[in-house]
Amino acid sequence: MQQDNAVRVYLVESHPKNRGRSGEFEGVGAHLFAIAVKEAKERGFDAVYFTPKNSY
Repeated sequence: MQQDNAVRVYLVESHPKNRGRSGEFEGVGAHLFAIAVKEAKERGFDAVYFTPKNSY
């Protein structure tokens, strides 16, 4: 989960029910990103890399 003094998230995905503002739970994706940033800071890193499941 670490490379080049950064936290890397290998799969970024959200359940269809939680996408957009009309989802069942709002802010799920943003919350997961915040957890990754918090983990990076706790490890003394300044970067987080995300790899999406799909490219658009």
